[in-house]
Amino acid sequence: MVHNYNRQRPHLFDLSAIREATTGQIKAVAWVMEMGLLGRTMLCLQCAQSMRLDARECYWCCCRKTRHADLKQKQHSIFVNSWFTKMKLTLPQSLRLMFARCMRSWGTHSSSASPKY
Repeated sequence: MVHNYNRQRPHLFDLSAIREATTGQIKAVAWVMEMGLLGRTMLCLQCAQSMRLDARECYWCCCRKTRHADLKQKQHSIFVNSWFTKMKLTLPQSLRLMFARCMRSWGTHSSSASPKY
């Protein structure tokens, strides 16, 4: 997975871009996928077909019940296999916290002093 948080695209990481990306769940999911922090596609483990994204509910869904052994619809969180897996905050909240922490770290590392907790 390619991560796009580099200095060649700084406009994606200014405060106004983060505020816009965190105004709702769907926008936050789209932004995180664009940055490469979450996968854009997922294959069903049962039928090996691509799953459908439900960005509002944060799930990948496979509706091909007839191809599954138990004849049930399969769902997986979009946060599976990412560091968002056990997150208890909403995605917009966690993105704002990440941005605030990065800004704080950037400010403290610009001087020679180490961060105080």
